Amino acid sequence: MKIICLFFVFLAFSVNILNAIPILRVFLPSQNPIEKAGFILAQKKKLYAEKNLNVNFIEANQEDPLTALDYGLADIVQESLPIALAKGAKNPAYTLYAQLYQMPTTTIACIKPGVEDLQQLAGKNIGYSSPKDLLNTQIWFAYTGFNMEGANPLYKFERFDNLGEAFSRGKLSCGVMERHQVPLVTAKTTSQFSFFSPTFEQGGVLSEGLYINETSLQSPDFKSNLELFLKISEAGWRYCFEHKEEFYMQILDQKFKDIIPLEVALRTLSLIEENFDFKAQIPFGLVSKTKINYTVINMLKTQNYSQLSDYPKNSFFLNELISN
Repeated sequence: MKIICLFFVFLAFSVNILNAIPILRVFLPSQNPIEKAGFILAQKKKLYAEKNLNVNFIEANQEDPLTALDYGLADIVQESLPIALAKGAKNPAYTLYAQLYQMPTTTIACIKPGVEDLQQLAGKNIGYSSPKDLLNTQIWFAYTGFNMEGANPLYKFERFDNLGEAFSRGKLSCGVMERHQVPLVTAKTTSQFSFFSPTFEQGGVLSEGLYINETSLQSPDFKSNLELFLKISEAGWRYCFEHKEEFYMQILDQKFKDIIPLEVALRTLSLIEENFDFKAQIPFGLVSKTKINYTVINMLKTQNYSQLSDYPKNSFFLNELISN
């Protein structure tokens, strides 16, 4: 009897210890593990666990990540800034907690020879596989004055499940993607490509960030857990960028190695590193007011596509997020 009592006391103590460890549910919607390599590395090397932070990477609606916040399925989700701003105008509960990419990442790849400038895209079908890539491109094109409306728009977009396959089979000559996706897409064809990318001044916008529900900030413990998550994740990404081949050889699952060659993975990680812009030596997730303002202004000037009609007035942007 004494042994049984001791067992239950130990069990209760163990449960209390487990419950005391903070748990964060994180939804990173990309199906490409290279795009979330730093988070995966931090998890598999137990960097979160070493700091007594239990991070649970969940699966949810990949087409609409923010619904995971709406239904309380996740504490942190990754989404692009234009889509989050558009949805935030209707649902003011979203708060951008960390801005991952520090520059416009949209690019249009066109098989050579052919298109030499954006004007020559007129009349061609431009392929895309992600709604966020389409939206970023529409904001960019509308800002620069290109016509995409009416019965016979000058610029047309067509969705493909796999851009690389569409290029390789001759179904597509130009496609929209993010810069770091170029190696994976173009690896499936021997063609040479020209690339066209926006700057902020041309209507470009910031892309991926991490979002939380505004009400979560009312809990000091939750906020400190977020800060710890960002700090550890930064360490994971920095280690990953410094040891790209180690990530591929030791961390990446074999099923992805079978479809992502080492060279493609290394090039992709190098481009993501540029998107993060760690060279600026600023804390992970921080972004300048200038970049935020550029993005919002570019969207306000293209309301037909961005669906943004006013500068966000709620807690969408945290003061901690923005640097001078």
